[in-house]
Amino acid sequence: MCAFNYRKIRYQSVIMEFDKKRITELTLRYVRQEISPEEKIELQEWLDASPINRKRFEQRIRAENLLEGIALWQEAEERAPAFDAMMGKRLEETSPIHKRVLFLNGRWGSLVVAASVLAVAVGATWLWSMHGTRRVPQGPPANIAADLAPGGNKAMLTLSTGATIVLDNAENGALARQGNTKVVKLDSGEIAYQSPVTAGREILYNSISTPKGGQYKLILSDGTKVWINAATVLRYPIAFSGATRTIELTKGEAYFEIAHDASRPFIVQVPAMHPGDKDLSVQVLGTSFDVNAYQDEPDTKTTLLTGAIKVTKGAKAVVLQPGQQAQITANSESIIVSSSIDATGAVAWKDGMFSFDRAGTEAVMRQLARWYDVEVTYEGVIPVRQFVGTVPRNVPVSYVLKGLEYNDVHFKIEGKKIIVTP
Repeated sequence: MCAFNYRKIRYQSVIMEFDKKRITELTLRYVRQEISPEEKIELQEWLDASPINRKRFEQRIRAENLLEGIALWQEAEERAPAFDAMMGKRLEETSPIHKRVLFLNGRWGSLVVAASVLAVAVGATWLWSMHGTRRVPQGPPANIAADLAPGGNKAMLTLSTGATIVLDNAENGALARQGNTKVVKLDSGEIAYQSPVTAGREILYNSISTPKGGQYKLILSDGTKVWINAATVLRYPIAFSGATRTIELTKGEAYFEIAHDASRPFIVQVPAMHPGDKDLSVQVLGTSFDVNAYQDEPDTKTTLLTGAIKVTKGAKAVVLQPGQQAQITANSESIIVSSSIDATGAVAWKDGMFSFDRAGTEAVMRQLARWYDVEVTYEGVIPVRQFVGTVPRNVPVSYVLKGLEYNDVHFKIEGKKIIVTP
């Protein structure tokens, strides 16, 4: 027993002595048959250092789609070098049972899974690390006969009169006039409110709602820009008057870029999600932030990118700084502030990307359910997994599911239902 433990420690020590990025680079050169004699010697030294090294090397070169990933290695080289340090820190913080990662960005991250667990499908992790659709897995998982298209720009505008306008079918130009305010669909597809500096005495409210599989962008009368995610309802005045600019995120998720007006704070109100709970309020002067208030999520999350905001629930209030997130659990006034989150990842959806930061299987599937407008059910005991990284939102659902299946989670599509199985 002692000898075995010693050998295991020795092997781990040998592995850590080699530069991980360098070994990855040598592996890629070997596969591409571009490795020099000197580099071959260097690689061979690493292979001879321990059986673990050799096993890892064999797994890498056998990985499905590895050649597809080589080109993406070159793209990854150009990305932010700070990602390597950040990813390493996050994986070190992850418990051993969760150290199975699907989506990995960065250079070494494209090959390594949690320091000591090697991804069997190296190529797949590369494929999901790109920002675009030039290279995606070729074809859906073998057990998926059907497929589902991604969502798009879809929304319903409800005027103060109760009249409704389907925005995805509406022509560009003026859609309605309400008092002194004109509602316009711009050539870019956004909805904008154009009103004089002085609003009328009567405050009229509109609401915009996106279905599952829908998203939209809105420009309020003060110039504030709002990106609206799937399954979201936003209620707002057509023109602001009074000492504050107040709107209501009835449900769902929205990202805000607030037009600065020091004399009139901007307030986003989020109604209580459950009976007996209290409303949430986010107050700003000029900033960019995201509010995620889906009823099927365990927490309401407010993520700040720039500026400063005050998050209030009941008698509790916190002021966030850029890069922080406030998490509020239902039926609780407790507000947890986290600084160890990926703030840009929290709003990646508005730029056409799913972004997962140690997200569990159910958390991933909730996002897919909203974007692909499907029902998700579970059969059997699903393995505990956490996923890290990004994948485009403009691909059919089968491509996302194919990536997930590399981690022993499997799926069946039956009409508008996805069944998750072990």
